[in-house]
Amino acid sequence: QLHRLIADHLLSLSEGDALRQDELMFHLIGSGDRLRAAKYYAGLTESLELTGADRTIAAMVIEAGHLEKNPGLDLIESILKQEGLTPVESGQICNHFLFTLPSALRNDARLEAQAAITDLVRLRLVELLNTDPKNYRHSMDLSVSHQNLGDLALRIGNPGEALKHYEQQLAIDQELLNESPGNASRAYAV
Repeated sequence: QLHRLIADHLLSLSEGDALRQDELMFHLIGSGDRLRAAKYYAGLTESLELTGADRTIAAMVIEAGHLEKNPGLDLIESILKQEGLTPVESGQICNHFLFTLPSALRNDARLEAQAAITDLVRLRLVELLNTDPKNYRHSMDLSVSHQNLGDLALRIGNPGEALKHYEQQLAIDQELLNESPGNASRAYAV
């Protein structure tokens, strides 16, 4: 398939190559190999390559924003639930979807789509915590997902839903503080 061949070529380029940074995620997704795309995305760190991948994913959500069933959301769900990822890789994808993808979505994606993405991340984090309940990073990200969902619910005009998420965020933060009383950032959050 053409997308797979292009992705193979782009992967052979240096990480600093602008074409690789802008096009690789598009061709990985286009190849239909979700596991390869998910592993690539999970392995990215703060870089122009991560920014390019986020822009690609965001464009797929934004372009289909007028549709009742958004294929961009289906893509995000398939990446989050991809079999063959380690828990660390799954956690990293959740982290990217919480902290870097929103900047690519913020101005152009419907608030409901942003909330749907954040809720998919929240659900995946709950699954990860069910298998590793003491994972601090997953717990922190779950707390952030509730904060983001609360913020989005307020922007959508649903203060009751926002309050529910803020209360869940506070409960998680309090639990994390109780487990690590010397953690100043948790104490500040609570």
